[in-house]
Amino acid sequence: MGAGHLSRPDFGKTQMDSQNPMSEFYECFLKGREQGKAFAVPGCYACFKPDFSRQIYREDMPEYCTYSSIAGEGAVCVLEPAEFVIGQFELSLTARGVPMAVFIQSADGHHRLAVRLLPPFGGVELAAAPASVPLLELQITGQDLMQIDEAPAQLARRWVSGSQNKQWAAHPAMEAWELRALAAAQREFGRMQGSNNRI
Repeated sequence: MGAGHLSRPDFGKTQMDSQNPMSEFYECFLKGREQGKAFAVPGCYACFKPDFSRQIYREDMPEYCTYSSIAGEGAVCVLEPAEFVIGQFELSLTARGVPMAVFIQSADGHHRLAVRLLPPFGGVELAAAPASVPLLELQITGQDLMQIDEAPAQLARRWVSGSQNKQWAAHPAMEAWELRALAAAQREFGRMQGSNNRI
């Protein structure tokens, strides 16, 4: 061999902390890119049940708004379910190597989001969620704990290409819907107050 040297493409980069309880799950999720080219995102359906006995403000909205990935009676569709071809698929770590989320971008650049995995057990301190892009959360289940040992490739494929146990935690469309719902509730409250004053 001639004079030369070997270089690692990840030299100097923060490596994932293998002792972190979430590392195994993120490693499995990353392998989902190898199992399929498409990523599925669930729909987002909102319910808003305001209390018209008082004025509602922006900070009150979490008390009256609920979101689900399943369309229920009276729910409003905020985001349609979708599937896109994966372009970028990259793990984000803290300076200590704690996994934060996986950043995913579609091949056409129209979709960009972060996926955070939620543990199936308590007592796990999660890294702060990224706020720069829409956030999707994937809840890991007890069944996943068994499958990650028995059939990790199948599990990784399901996590990536399926929408089960995924739910939107933050998205501009959710914020816009809340502002519209809040404005409508405030108008209705003002109308009711005006009617009461005329009685």
